[in-house]
Amino acid sequence: MDERQLRWIMQNRRRKEVEGLGEVAKRLQQRAPLRGPLWRARVASVIETVADGRLAEQVSLASLRNGVLTLEVADVALIGALRMQWHQHLLTLLAAELPELGIADVRFRFGAGDGMDRR
Repeated sequence: MDERQLRWIMQNRRRKEVEGLGEVAKRLQQRAPLRGPLWRARVASVIETVADGRLAEQVSLASLRNGVLTLEVADVALIGALRMQWHQHLLTLLAAELPELGIADVRFRFGAGDGMDRR
């Protein structure tokens, strides 16, 4: 054996114990970002603090995927106004209030807009 092979053998003997898959999954689940109803309720409460009652009735939470929050809006004309007037403000507010969600963009799309449900 040469020097390189001996070093490799010595490094492998000093390895840490292997952690079980169940332990890794449990640890990752505890550190996972908010999901499901929890993030919906928190995002809805942040939006409701800055929106008046009429706006909150016409906007609903659609999804949060890969840092993109999608809101459904009942009125097509309102979508344009939201994009121009509220997009940056809402994005800044959500990033400040809920940094653990990692919201990088807010998108508005035409949809039901049933109001800020918390389910």
